[in-house]
Amino acid sequence: MTSSQPNVASLDRETRLSVAIVAVFIPTYATILYLQAGLLVVGIVAGSMVAGFAIWLRTTLRRPPAAAAILPAYLLALALFLLHVLEEYAFDFAGMPARNGVTSALLVQAGGTGVEDIFSGADNFFDAFLPKNDPSMVIDKLGERYEITRTNIKKWTVGSPIQAPLDALEILLKRHRFQTDQVKQIVVRTATNEAKIVDNREIPDICLQHMIAVMLIDKTASFKSAHDTARMKDPQILRQRAKVQLVGDAELEKLMPQRVGIVEVTLNDGMRFSERVDKVRGTFENPMPRDEVVAKARDLITPVLGAATFTKLSEKIFDIENVKSVLELRPLLQKS
Repeated sequence: MTSSQPNVASLDRETRLSVAIVAVFIPTYATILYLQAGLLVVGIVAGSMVAGFAIWLRTTLRRPPAAAAILPAYLLALALFLLHVLEEYAFDFAGMPARNGVTSALLVQAGGTGVEDIFSGADNFFDAFLPKNDPSMVIDKLGERYEITRTNIKKWTVGSPIQAPLDALEILLKRHRFQTDQVKQIVVRTATNEAKIVDNREIPDICLQHMIAVMLIDKTASFKSAHDTARMKDPQILRQRAKVQLVGDAELEKLMPQRVGIVEVTLNDGMRFSERVDKVRGTFENPMPRDEVVAKARDLITPVLGAATFTKLSEKIFDIENVKSVLELRPLLQKS
């Protein structure tokens, strides 16, 4: 008696090709994963892939279900997956570091001494990062390179793809001193994928067109203006925002992860100005001088602690060598 269920040989060419691609991809990916993360991760990830592939071969491939029947289950699974990703992201970047810090402090308070040297002995630091570790990095340029001095500080409190364009527009405004109403059009070029992230978004600090309009009007971009959602409906902002065109540039995409921005301003009289920023202000390659760092800190701290407290705190920080106890900073970090 002949079965009505198709075997792989009886499938159309495209479906057979899909099966072959998946059959090759899974062991290839498993091998790469093993070299990067070890056997445990392979067992979890690749094992799930093999199980899913086998079930697909025995069920959906042989007897495709109606879309209406499978769609609710698919959407539910997708929603649960996204919820898991958001939960993990929120915990990994917020809850977990805070929890670990508090737990460490409580262990010390309780008399815990830890290990004498985390870099040697059983289950040491390097073992925890197998197979991707290089112990020689611990002493690489020791005494020559100080990572704290290589720290990047955002000059503008906006999404990273908007940093370079704001730098470029600020430079043009200071150099040519044109007024808002003189501007006919502003063309902003960023890497292709970067442009997708900040193109006409609903949140002000990640909306490039909005922040360019803010810079054009205010001649700066403060923390308050970057988080003023109501201002996105301001008629004055909307008039300037309509002049802004964002272009994803494939050539700039090739330079990633270096975020390059190009701003081209055309005035009503036909004059054109252009500025390209390769090194974002505040990065190690183009650091902010002290006065800009202080201005950034003042913009963030003064609304919370007050101008007088900020001035005292700033003076203490820049004279930290003469601060006898960190407790001297405590009153300056509290809201009165």
